[in-house]
Amino acid sequence: MIETTSNLYRLGWDERNGGKISYLLSKDELIPYLNVNNVVKGVSMTFDATFLAGKYYIVTESGKIISTIVEKEGYDNISYFYRNLKEKYGKTPKEIRDKNDL
Repeated sequence: MIETTSNLYRLGWDERNGGKISYLLSKDELIPYLNVNNVVKGVSMTFDATFLAGKYYIVTESGKIISTIVEKEGYDNISYFYRNLKEKYGKTPKEIRDKNDL
């Protein structure tokens, strides 16, 4: 996963595609990090997802590309946007995302 995400970042794919990636993991890849027999979170589906049963995915998506937000707000510089956000709300974008589970 580290190699995959590093390549996506290096190639700029993450920003062009909204940071959305999904990666199918094997059970063996997960065992060193978590107990695969302990369900931590379930997600209700509005469609038949039985084909996903027993499969492990890492899925990321913020739904919003930060560069698009910055541009929409009229900023020419992403660093300036981050500083203004920190001054106004007292938090960095990461702190806001983490707090709101985005």
